[in-house]
Amino acid sequence: HEGQRLEFLVFFGFGKLAMFIHMRRVNPFVPNNPVHPGMFSGRNAEIKSIDRALFQTKNGNPTHILLIGERGIGKTSLMLFAEAVARGEIPNDRTGFDFITVRFSLMDNMTLSDLAFKISEEVKKALDGESKALEYINKIWSFAKRLDLKTPMGGVSIKEEISQKSTTQIISELTHSLSETIDAVTIKASTDLGLIRGKDGLVIMIDEADKASSDLNLGAFLKNLTEALPSMKTNKLLIILSGLPELRQVLVDSHPSSLRLFDDYELRPLSKEEVEEVISAGIHISNTEISGESKKLRFEQEAVSKIFEYSEGYPHFVQQICASSFDVNTDDILSNKDIDSGFFGEKGALDRIGDRYYQNIYQQCPKFSREILVIMAEKGNRWVSREEIKKAFRGKAGSLDQGIKTLKEKGAILKKGDSRGEYRLQWRSFAFWLKFRSIQESADKKYVSPRV
Repeated sequence: HEGQRLEFLVFFGFGKLAMFIHMRRVNPFVPNNPVHPGMFSGRNAEIKSIDRALFQTKNGNPTHILLIGERGIGKTSLMLFAEAVARGEIPNDRTGFDFITVRFSLMDNMTLSDLAFKISEEVKKALDGESKALEYINKIWSFAKRLDLKTPMGGVSIKEEISQKSTTQIISELTHSLSETIDAVTIKASTDLGLIRGKDGLVIMIDEADKASSDLNLGAFLKNLTEALPSMKTNKLLIILSGLPELRQVLVDSHPSSLRLFDDYELRPLSKEEVEEVISAGIHISNTEISGESKKLRFEQEAVSKIFEYSEGYPHFVQQICASSFDVNTDDILSNKDIDSGFFGEKGALDRIGDRYYQNIYQQCPKFSREILVIMAEKGNRWVSREEIKKAFRGKAGSLDQGIKTLKEKGAILKKGDSRGEYRLQWRSFAFWLKFRSIQESADKKYVSPRV
């Protein structure tokens, strides 16, 4: 009998393995990275605005773009999509664009000289493989070579040399280099650069622009740049900035009228229809990348509703929930059961979202501050008065005030302008996670597992 039992277990084990191999599919969802442009879905209004901005820039009449939103809302993914459209990798409604694009993230210690050097390097990368073009561009950007802080020159550090240069001089050199670059790639492309045809212009895309230091003076620099280029008759530069909501204040602090340069788009959570587009795009990619799979994966309509409910339309939540649900699926239907299992399961979407985005903030707070967070989470990230918090708070008034102060210092909550005693959570998605964590902790205290 023991031999028969072992034979059964071996057979059963290989059967499960065979089923696993048969059902293994490409998981197209990317919760840890920006969405690939080929899988980008939703944001239709913003995409149309970017398309219009590119068209106007091509014709010498740019309107620059500001993409604002909280963490995980999809700013970087939208930037990647915009870059692909600008470079002609994704056809637009017309005939397709052909811009040179420069894209990078801002560092909090970046200076104006760092910015100039970074732009020059990215322009050269865009022309990689075009030896004649690179030779020409190197001459235009020769001043930027002196801005590389890694190499000392003549016994004097570059940092010391740059500190002796005035900001006005760096802005002037950078502006002229950009002007000459645009002129070269749009007009002189065939003669001086050896390109087959001229480019449509230049697009500079700066992600995490809210990190700009006061020393960088980003708003003032961009205002000076955009006012100077038209007089040089090279007005084919489009600037796209993205960042957290405080980016607006960063720009205003640098120059009060710098916000007027931009069309401002605040990214909101996806609609239910857009969430369905994301799911459909992912499943389509998975199905088309599988060879020999006779049954194609599909999803129940109820599953879309559940993903939208759990994610509240936040793109990084959607991606993580879909990825986790995809991993637990064992048949050709993505169902409600898969969504629940993928979301609440061990190391599921809820655990991963919390670990990646909010765990550190939560753990670093004292117990009374955590209680305040949970109370505020019931309001999402809407404004809550101190009196409303006090009604639900179980500690002393002193602990309440200290807790609010700590949370403000950590950037977990915001104070409403000059209003006295009104606060909200920095991120609505943080509120979402706090609610589920509170439910989970309450269930654990009662020795009842909240997991499916």
